[in-house]
Amino acid sequence: MPEPQPPLSAAVLWGINALVWTAMGLLNAAHAYVAWPAKGFDMTVGMALESGMVASLGWFLLTPAFYLLIQRLQPGPGRWGRTAAALAVAVPVALTVHPLIHISFDICASALRTKELHPLEHLREISIASSWFNLLNALGVSAALIAARSIREAQERALSAARLETALGEARLEALRLQLNPHFLFNTLNSISALVSVDPDAAERMIARLGDLLRVTLASQQGGEVPLAQELEVLELYLDIERVRFGDRLTVSVDPEPGTEILAVPAFILQPIVENALRHGVASRAGPARVALRAARRGDTLELCVRDDGPGLNGLDPEQISLGVGLSNVRQRLATLYGEAGRLELAEDTPRGTRVTLTLPARRAA
Repeated sequence: MPEPQPPLSAAVLWGINALVWTAMGLLNAAHAYVAWPAKGFDMTVGMALESGMVASLGWFLLTPAFYLLIQRLQPGPGRWGRTAAALAVAVPVALTVHPLIHISFDICASALRTKELHPLEHLREISIASSWFNLLNALGVSAALIAARSIREAQERALSAARLETALGEARLEALRLQLNPHFLFNTLNSISALVSVDPDAAERMIARLGDLLRVTLASQQGGEVPLAQELEVLELYLDIERVRFGDRLTVSVDPEPGTEILAVPAFILQPIVENALRHGVASRAGPARVALRAARRGDTLELCVRDDGPGLNGLDPEQISLGVGLSNVRQRLATLYGEAGRLELAEDTPRGTRVTLTLPARRAA
């Protein structure tokens, strides 16, 4: 969500105020020029402009006072008491102050024209003649300012909610990362432990590769996204460990479609999927085994597919299979980052084995 716009400066607010009431003054002048002659009054263009613009001048000066009143009382939906209080102050102010501004201008104009003017009588006439005009304007200005304030408050609440949701999402991702690292480390140390007495040199090589992998993963942006190329480099460090463990009987192919290397993927998302394929598709059999990873773009989505040629699902419904820590972690991270646009699907592969497919939005990594 975009950041909120800064409050408008006083100069901009005065400019908007001037434009609005100038336009209203011109409309009033046009109405007076057309309507008053029909009622038997002599009317020139100058008189019509003076009448319309003087009425607007009062509201040009009153609107900032209404703005300060609305800011002070903070009316809005669900705050009907404050809204009623704002209107209770605004309407009498308009009906009292606007005629005073109007007659003040007329007195000045009369003095310039050396015409005699009876202020009190003129004030009474203006108050009566403009009462409906001022009432409607007071209600209209109040409603517009209350609506503008309510919209601003709604935008600020939405932004606060979005920020809170982002913070919660980041916290969930961090919790998932902290869950995944011990899980991966425990499994790797088990493999090293099994080799210590059988093949000490192989165990030593695995420890060295594990150190390299841990340095890279701890330095990477675990909770966010990285380019697929970087994720594949991390995966290669993990596969080096597993090649020591399984030897020549393990074959791994990695085939990213050209152009996918720059697309964003969640950091450390492939390791648990490949680990799952090795555990169920390779460790469960004695002969040669193969794991294949392919990345392809499908329109607006990136598809990551990991296949193994192990025993498969043995006829079980993929929806009924309980995912382990690794795959459950991946599914939760996808949901946190992408919502419904991120999916993990587990399926029987052909002619044998298991296929895990990740689908996520295809977008260039930052």
